[in-house]
Amino acid sequence: MAISLIAVNGIQTGVNSTSLNTLSTSGVITAGNTIDGSAPHGLNEFIGYIHTSLSDFPSLASWDTYNSRYVSGSYTQAEAFCSISFQNDTGNKRIIITYYGGTNGAFATVYTTYMSYSGYTGNINVQYNGSTPLVNANSGSSSYPPYGWPGNTSNSGTYTNSGALKAMATNFIIPTAGTVQFKWLIRTNAQGSNSSDLETVTHSGGNFNINFTSGSTVYSKTSGSKNIELTATKGTQQIQ
Repeated sequence: MAISLIAVNGIQTGVNSTSLNTLSTSGVITAGNTIDGSAPHGLNEFIGYIHTSLSDFPSLASWDTYNSRYVSGSYTQAEAFCSISFQNDTGNKRIIITYYGGTNGAFATVYTTYMSYSGYTGNINVQYNGSTPLVNANSGSSSYPPYGWPGNTSNSGTYTNSGALKAMATNFIIPTAGTVQFKWLIRTNAQGSNSSDLETVTHSGGNFNINFTSGSTVYSKTSGSKNIELTATKGTQQIQ
């Protein structure tokens, strides 16, 4: 419902509707119910005010986390993998999220999406959560980083390295140069054309959380849940 300027002018004697600052400091606005709790404010003081915000986590529906690779009768090893990385693009006030999945049988499609933020200039964190992974490692998955999944305690090094240890439910600062990468990778290690090996990893209910604290307020957004299932087979090796 529209309010006439004549009505506004009549609220307080001496108030002119063309002067919003006068209107805000008249008897209609009293000390104690303004921003600082002690003095009225004119509307012009809100010009340039920066609102702190964090956008929703984008959909990861196109992330391929179900991958299987089989090879037989050759010296080629089978690999299956999926990966997601995060970088803080401070110039554009956004988090760059890059992800892909596949096998060594074809080129994987790389997807990039973004989360925006405003009114904040400090560190922004990422963490991942989910069930404890089930890893069947006959030989290949335990031979080199990331040893099947990011949280394998055999991983080590700086957390911005793809093969570094990244425990679940742990905040990692998203870097402005480089990325923090969460990678699941399995690879057979069957030597000789007639040897066999099978590697699997299953990680259910995985999700990612972006968060930061500004003042006393926590800003936090969590992705939808993703299940990860990778299988790499060479020869006739069966799951035990």
